[in-house]
Amino acid sequence: MQTSTLTADSSADRSAELSARLADRLDEFDLPGAAFAFARGDELVQGAAGVLSRTTGLAATPDSWFQIGSITKLFTGTMVMQLVDDGLVDLDQPVRGYLPDFDAGDEAASSSITVRQLLTHTSGLQGDYFADFGRGSDAVRRYVHSLADVGMLHEPGSRFSYCNSGFSVLGLLLETLRGNDFDSILTERLLRPLGIAGGTLAEQAMLHRAAVGHVDGPDGSPVVPAGAWAIPYSAGPAGATPFMSPAGLVSFVRMHLAGGLATDGTRVLSEESVAAMQRMQVALPDRWPVRGIGMPWALYPWGDSTVLGHDGGTLGQYSFLRVHPDTGAIAVLLTNGPGGAAVFRRFGQPLFAELTGLTEPEPLVPPENPPAVDVRPLVGRYAHHGVTIDLGVGGESPAMDDRAAATVTTVPEPNQALGEGGESQVRSLVPLYQDGSALALISAEPEHGSYLPVLADLSAAGLTPDGHPRHLLLGSRVFARTSG
Repeated sequence: MQTSTLTADSSADRSAELSARLADRLDEFDLPGAAFAFARGDELVQGAAGVLSRTTGLAATPDSWFQIGSITKLFTGTMVMQLVDDGLVDLDQPVRGYLPDFDAGDEAASSSITVRQLLTHTSGLQGDYFADFGRGSDAVRRYVHSLADVGMLHEPGSRFSYCNSGFSVLGLLLETLRGNDFDSILTERLLRPLGIAGGTLAEQAMLHRAAVGHVDGPDGSPVVPAGAWAIPYSAGPAGATPFMSPAGLVSFVRMHLAGGLATDGTRVLSEESVAAMQRMQVALPDRWPVRGIGMPWALYPWGDSTVLGHDGGTLGQYSFLRVHPDTGAIAVLLTNGPGGAAVFRRFGQPLFAELTGLTEPEPLVPPENPPAVDVRPLVGRYAHHGVTIDLGVGGESPAMDDRAAATVTTVPEPNQALGEGGESQVRSLVPLYQDGSALALISAEPEHGSYLPVLADLSAAGLTPDGHPRHLLLGSRVFARTSG
């Protein structure tokens, strides 16, 4: 890769070289194991390092299966666009036209949420509602019906907030119009035509070399295997399924880069739908890690260029995908521990930069000299399903006075479906920038190598009558103000 070329006659050497480089990063960030694939055109280099489980010590290999988490949303979105190609769905029609009993707990929202809003995370549904409805073929349907008891986060179409639940609704749309369960539709319409060796059920993974997720150990000790293997089956269309090797993801992406054609020439998706999926539908704030959202590709800024991609996370497994259509370059890294993001930044991003000739994006970090801003209007309590945050003035950053620093306390509810406890977390925030009515803060300390950005809209439309923001954007999630 020294010349940004994957040379076929040295692929074994490249694989060994990159696998050794990856092993060094695993040790640096306490990541048990990972597998990768880098491709450009017809060329492909694969490799792996570490172990699939610290309990068994089974080595990770290039063909090991990992959960791809929310990268699944790209598969779900592709199958929805197949419905569009078949004339079965209009993206701008309310989803209730296809699911007459769809109920989001608010009649006005239930009758207006469109298919496009579900694909672009703008529906207003509570995005991180996870409930376990078992493994039956009705799990997705029962989950969607339960949304009536959850309620809305914001008005449909008014803002972006990353939304897992919306993709389960799209899963039910697929099940209803295709007359089959989500897993079977996924297998028949994408995995099999694209020759992807992968699975959708835990018992399939047991027959293969499959990764186990790992989570932070107690009191800063090394990571340990997660207490459960997968998130609830009802979240399949959002990220519970499928699982595959990095090469499987490359096959999926190559179809998109080929304008919707499989390698054997089979038409999987129309060129028009491929282009529509990649086109920006929702712009995100300036200087945010993601430039915008397609349907549902994430659009990342790499210098003056835009890179497509998506990340994913399940119970201790984290996945990363980047694609540059102009050069046909693809980078995939699948990992089984919370250090995955840091390893992708140190290992995956530089190699992708070599393949594309692009400049790596600058990480979002706290400024050395934070601007003097008044954070007092932000003080109060905000909520997103299952999580409450309290934002207060002051913090642990000695360089900041009480007008220029804040503390955010995150209090998650215990979630048996995800195997998570309810431990609170306190972060100090420092000002990042103020640009007109947009006020951005950022965590003073990193978590697994990343800093959390927080954005408030201080425009007249974004404020309550007493002058507080109606919503905060934490990373990719909107939190609605409840009190304070």
